[in-house]
Amino acid sequence: MPSTAIWIGLGIRQARRWETEMLEAATNPDAVLDAVEQRKTNDA
Repeated sequence: MPSTAIWIGLGIRQARRWETEMLEAATNPDAVLDAVEQRKTNDA
């Protein structure tokens, strides 16, 4: 099922994004808050 591969791919991308944000949070909490706000704007 190709759709399964797509969902797995999205999951990996999401996990990498979260991992990046965790690393940023450790070094620069303010930058993460800005990124979250920016994503809300982009998704809307």
